[in-house]
Amino acid sequence: FWLKGNIELHTASALPLQSISPVTFTEMVVHVSFKVPGLTDFELELEHDTAIRDVKKLATEHCDIEPEHMRLIHRDSVLKDGDLIGDGFDATETVKVMFTAGHTALVGGGKPAPTQQGNPFTQPVRGIPGSKGDRTSRMSKRRGGMGLIRKYGIMMKRQEFREKAEEIGFRKYR
Repeated sequence: FWLKGNIELHTASALPLQSISPVTFTEMVVHVSFKVPGLTDFELELEHDTAIRDVKKLATEHCDIEPEHMRLIHRDSVLKDGDLIGDGFDATETVKVMFTAGHTALVGGGKPAPTQQGNPFTQPVRGIPGSKGDRTSRMSKRRGGMGLIRKYGIMMKRQEFREKAEEIGFRKYR
């Protein structure tokens, strides 16, 4: 020890061992709880330097959602694949796992019914071809303009959209 007035100076070899805190394994592991709508909640033990893309692969075993269709939401923000768990991650908050359907979720129905060429001099009952009544749903291929949701290219009947909305990625707020 070196004493100079009231100040006490320590050399590196004379430092007490209590001041050095060794890094333990429990500080590097984070317990993260996940919540999947419609399924039971689960918890994973992850390291601080784990990438979100690896977290998605680990979560696939518990929720049967493929990583490319999985969207992880933490504190109302979407976690990107390149982010790490240690980057501003709060382990006390649960991570929501959402299913984001690709274009394959909108595939359905069959081919539209073949139309016969009618008399061009009489007006068809459902309007001229190409009008509202001739539009078909992509799911059931039902015809009709009323109740057909065309916004964003959805092209589904109202009832079919209510069934598939969560799977496509829409959320009902009321």
